[in-house]
This record gives sequence, C-alpha cells and structure tokens, in this order.
Amino acid sequence: YSGRLSGALHWEVLDISGRLLLQGSEQTEAGQSVDLPLQTLPVGGYLYRVWMGDVLRTGKLVKL
Repeated sequence: YSGRLSGALHWEVLDISGRLLLQGSEQTEAGQSVDLPLQTLPVGGYLYRVWMGDVLRTGKLVKL
C-alpha cells in the first residue's frame, strides 16, 4: 500500500468469510510504501482494510 498522508497507518487482512487473520500498524511518511506480511498465509483469496485517520481503503487480493 502507498498513500499520500503521513502518520499511523493501520491494516487488517481477513479471509473471505471476514475472519481477521493479520493486523498491524506502522508510522509512515507521505508516499512511503507498506508491504503486508503475507508470507505466513496459504495461497488463496483475502480481503484487506488499510486506514489512516478517517481515510479507509478496502480491497481483495490473491496470494499465488
């Protein structure tokens, strides 16, 4: 994820049924990329939420 804001970036990774699998937060600078630590998850489809303040992004991802 890469955003335009600086501050505490929070994230969650959920399975397709909505069960929380991973979560975390990091201090980021504007334009800084954050890689989600997906190495412990098996191949499959997942949902994610990333937010900073009142800005929320959600989406789907596939780990191959």
